[in-house]
Amino acid sequence: MNKKELFDTPGAFLGRHLENLSQLIESQSKEVFQQAGIEVPVKSCKAFMTIGDRGRISSADIAREIQVSHQLVKQKLTTLEKRSLIGSEEDPLDKRKRLLILTPEGKKQYAELQRLLPRFERTYNSLYEKVGFKLIEQLERVHQELLENPLYESQELTHE
Repeated sequence: MNKKELFDTPGAFLGRHLENLSQLIESQSKEVFQQAGIEVPVKSCKAFMTIGDRGRISSADIAREIQVSHQLVKQKLTTLEKRSLIGSEEDPLDKRKRLLILTPEGKKQYAELQRLLPRFERTYNSLYEKVGFKLIEQLERVHQELLENPLYESQELTHE
């Protein structure tokens, strides 16, 4: 297979296409956040909103809830702490644990995001109408299918 043929098989590079889409969404969302005065990094938004939604939560519980590694959550939390958007307090039930909370500035940012998120939802719904399908539903279906039938078990990929 030559170089041109390789790039004419877009399905073989699905991950790259999804990564490009993710970067485009992040870049455009960052612009919206800046216009709205939101200082929460786009990539830390889900972890941040989880803290706001729960009031108090451990980093391990955030990782479980948003389904990412504990290490990745800790990186996001470090960024949020440096921006003084979150803090921590001792867990009254387990003195060894720290629970994450929003700072006063974090609470303001959380409220702003709460007002902005429905606008994102409407924007995405409009996009889905234009493209003719709900991307999030299709991505969830593909994700579930890959969990049930991993690529490394595919007869197409493992046998010539």
